Amino acid sequence: MDKSRFSCVSDLIKGKTYIVIKEFTDYDGRKHPVGEKFEFDLYDYYFLDMGYTLYIKKNGEEKIMRLKDHKKHQAQLIKTLPDYIKPLKSSRA
Repeated sequence: MDKSRFSCVSDLIKGKTYIVIKEFTDYDGRKHPVGEKFEFDLYDYYFLDMGYTLYIKKNGEEKIMRLKDHKKHQAQLIKTLPDYIKPLKSSRA
């Protein structure tokens, strides 16, 4: 697989910096505007909650981003993740 491309959460690369290209709101109601950058660390999937927790770094601070895989929440975002974020060519946040 071309490591610069991804299609789902499990394809995100630890240590890679991603940029938001289409604004979205995560499960906790936090808006992620176009141009926001974050470094991906890892993710967990919680089957019973139908959701992902992404562990990221923004401006050097460890954060979490939760996405719920349910049609009333972020299911469409999860299915079309490359429409919302893309990897930066340089991994500097």
